[in-house]
Amino acid sequence: MRWKYIILLIGLYGVYLLIGAAIFYALEFAHEESECNKTLQELQAAFDKVGTNLSTNTTFNGDDLRNLIQVIREAPSNGVQFHSDQTASCAHNWNYHNAFFFAGTVVTTIGYGNISPRTSGGQTFCIFFAMIGIPLFGIMFAAIGEKMAKIFQRLDSKVAKKTKRETVRKLIVILVTVAALFLFFCIVPAIIFTAVEKWNFHEAFYYSFITLTTIGFGDFVAGSNADLSYPSVYRIGVYFWILFGLAFMATVISLASDAIKDKAEKKTRKKDVEEDGEDSISTPHVIMNEFNQTTGITEPPKQVATAIDDPVPEPLSD
Repeated sequence: MRWKYIILLIGLYGVYLLIGAAIFYALEFAHEESECNKTLQELQAAFDKVGTNLSTNTTFNGDDLRNLIQVIREAPSNGVQFHSDQTASCAHNWNYHNAFFFAGTVVTTIGYGNISPRTSGGQTFCIFFAMIGIPLFGIMFAAIGEKMAKIFQRLDSKVAKKTKRETVRKLIVILVTVAALFLFFCIVPAIIFTAVEKWNFHEAFYYSFITLTTIGFGDFVAGSNADLSYPSVYRIGVYFWILFGLAFMATVISLASDAIKDKAEKKTRKKDVEEDGEDSISTPHVIMNEFNQTTGITEPPKQVATAIDDPVPEPLSD
């Protein structure tokens, strides 16, 4: 696919995400803010009751404890985030930037699971958004991966000038591709996440790999720490890292699978050629044995035996 069509696809994909994010924002933001404020009031009332009971030496009964646990348990799903200083506030999971990030994780099928639509309208829209967005992403994804693969095909051509052994050549290309993937899409981003998210390097590298393989457990999600303040474009930047990282990951998988498939096909062709060669040698003698068994003749006529041993006649001379 030509670059102009790829750029057109990327533009169309970007517009699709922008529109989707706007609709998710319209359907979910107000609802979550309402639920969050209601939950914060319930939390405050429960905490005040605990404080009153402790200050007056009043017994804290089981119903009060169960109510407090229930409110705390449901708080995150209602958009409440807890800070390290034991305070709570609204996470604003469905502001526009977060809605854009969510829309991107839907069509890439990562699905971290840390947020999801709560309204029936948002859930219904998510179904149709994914039905159109996933194929659109797949087409764009394949086109970008194809262009990336051509870069490594050029590398393959250069390596071919140094060595004629195809297995060695393909192994070198795959190793270089994997090294580039880990360096530019796992190690460098992990260093950035370590600085921004305050994760250690192991956690940051783990998040990078789990994301680019589309596993997306949701135990680590960029831009979701309640104690940190992020730039408004941070999560959008993270999403474009995901986009190109996924394309690069697909290139690596494609190169490795093609190398394995080519090797298997060569072995199959070699085996077929050997079997065909054996069949071409043995077939005339098999036919002659069947003729002997049918006719009872133990020795074929001289002309027939000669035809079997030398089936291709000499060309006639002028």
